[in-house]
Order: sequence, then C-alpha cells, then structure tokens
Amino acid sequence: MKRTRTDGVQRLMVLLLILGGLSYTPQAFTQEKIAYRVVATHLEGCSCSIACSCPITGLKHSCSFVVATALKEGTYNGVDLKGVKVAAGGLAGSRIYVYIDAPESQREAATGFAKGSYGMLGKIEAVRNVKIDLSGKDGGYTLTIDDGKAAQLTTEPVLGEDKKSPVTHVNMYPWTLMQARAVKGAFHEGDLSFRLEGSNSYFNDRYETSGKM
Repeated sequence: MKRTRTDGVQRLMVLLLILGGLSYTPQAFTQEKIAYRVVATHLEGCSCSIACSCPITGLKHSCSFVVATALKEGTYNGVDLKGVKVAAGGLAGSRIYVYIDAPESQREAATGFAKGSYGMLGKIEAVRNVKIDLSGKDGGYTLTIDDGKAAQLTTEPVLGEDKKSPVTHVNMYPWTLMQARAVKGAFHEGDLSFRLEGSNSYFNDRYETSGKM
C-alpha cells in the first residue's frame, strides 16, 4: 500500500497526542462547521455589577452566570428547533454545565446547538436533559432550570431616560442586548453553588442570528 505524506502527518499527530495523554480523531482536524438559524428569547444573569463588561472586554474568570435561550423558531444542521429551550450556568472561563429541554427527535440537534453557543463560555462539564421554564416579557422574567433545583433567576428591566423602555446596548458582540437587573437568582450543580442579587442581567426577546458553528 502506498503511503502518502498525509498518512505520515496523521501518524505523527497520533504519537504526539498519545505521549501527551490526549485522544485523537481525524475529524478533530477536519470537522466542518454546522449551519444554524435562530429566532429566540435570550436571558442571562451574572455576578458582575451593572453593566457586565464581558461582551466588550472578554470573559472575566470571576463571573458566575446563568443563561437561557428559548427558541421561537430555528434550525441546526437542518433539524427544526422550534420550541426547544437550552440553558447553561457556571463560572465564565472555567467550568460550565449545559441543560437541554427538547423532545427526543430534536435533542441531538439541540445539544449540538447548545454546545456551540455556550462552549465559548468555559469547559463543559456535563449536559443534562431537564425541564427549562422561561416566562415574562420586556425584561421582567422568571427562569427555572430543573424546577429550580439547578438554577432560578428573576429579573427586572433597567429603564432609560424615557422611563418606558430599557437601556439598550447596540453594536456589542455578538448581538444587541437590553439591560436588566437580577433581582434574585441561584445556581447549584455538584459542588458549585452561588447566588445572584442586584447584579447584572441582559435580555433580548427578539434575538435573531444565523451562520455556522
């Protein structure tokens, strides 16, 4: 059998990764990005003072957060994600936990979308299929994950000068965010627990994005 230069490179990578105690799959170097499109309500709360600077200056490793996305419509890898809810919580830049609320027919795609969306926030320690409830509007939201056993969050809008509409941050990565306040919140998973009170919250009930991840 004729050996190619590519074969030699892959053998070298296998050897280096084994010596480094890592696993190797060829797909890790050739995996194509997957197309997605989403229209959703997005909510997050964190331990930072209002307003959290992470979207501007990058993740703060001391930031504890809870985030949820309720999809009104959308697709991931061609699979319809309408009605799916995904969420995450943990320590930014460190360890995070991901939660999926989707029927079996959508679960694999929902998990792929959640990992792609939240993986940039830290190392994913685990993914669990649990009930996620997100209710409210205009910055006044209530979120529970696993009936509140994993997380809960209550928010209120921070109104602008007109005292009618929330302060809005535009031209921020990766989308427009409206300002809210975490009235109260809590997170518990394994040995990681924290509370939120009077700290930052962002939301967007018209969150729309598409691309590849």
